[in-house]
Amino acid sequence: MTALLEVSALALQTTEITPGINIWSGSRDMLGLGAALTNPTEISFRKGNIQHHYPVTFNGVTYVDLEAAFQANRYYVDYRDEWLMKVLMIEKLGRNEKLFNAIAENGGVEWLKHCSHIVPTASRHDWEGYGLNSRFIKCLALAYEIVAKLKEYE
Repeated sequence: MTALLEVSALALQTTEITPGINIWSGSRDMLGLGAALTNPTEISFRKGNIQHHYPVTFNGVTYVDLEAAFQANRYYVDYRDEWLMKVLMIEKLGRNEKLFNAIAENGGVEWLKHCSHIVPTASRHDWEGYGLNSRFIKCLALAYEIVAKLKEYE
């Protein structure tokens, strides 16, 4: 964990932190970055908030987006669902250099700490919140740190 924090510290030394955004399918923040970082990117695409698709592969199956992969594989047990979410986010960020770089350029984990995940249309709110108080943001931050560490070995 210390090594992962060092990666974040290095990013802070070289990057100015941009104000946080709300990450959800309806986001138009930062040219659609909030809509691209959310899980149901196909909804973001249909809304016209992003121009690209972000498929995710898990256990040899390719899903249209992270949300589809999550729903098809979830456990309905909080700690196992958080593990699955982190694994899927690592796959998404590892596969999509532009998304990873966008997080890095805005300040990395420190930037994510200023972001939120509030979905006005959600029927459940257990992944929502501000900064690391959001289960979604917490998983995304950890996934970012892991992908950053893996990139050191490329």
